[in-house]
Amino acid sequence: MKRLLQSLLLTILSIGSVWAQVIPQNITEGFRDGNASKLAPNLADRVNLILPQGASETDKAKAQKDLSVFFSNTRPSDFQFMHKSEKGDSGFSIGKLATSKGDYRVHLLFRTQNNKILIHQIRIDKFNE
Repeated sequence: MKRLLQSLLLTILSIGSVWAQVIPQNITEGFRDGNASKLAPNLADRVNLILPQGASETDKAKAQKDLSVFFSNTRPSDFQFMHKSEKGDSGFSIGKLATSKGDYRVHLLFRTQNNKILIHQIRIDKFNE
């Protein structure tokens, strides 16, 4: 029984470490630090960006600029992924962004292309617990 529990625990930990490898660290750091340029390498050419002040489908450069404005007005202090899911070459993740103006929920939709995660949608909503 003890060996079974150890095997189960190792399996759960290895699944978690796979996810840590799938989502690049620069994405976590970009949200945590409020640094849109860290997110830029993983933004798709076209991004559906949904922020509290409005939504737009825009190119990568404009999405980076809009995120920079959001981060400067709502200074992040922490970011943690709460849920991640992947199927085939696409997936989504949900994170919690702690800021100077309260907590926000961050939804990311992504696809893997040429072994690189590209974010196609970013949705940032006020976190209501």
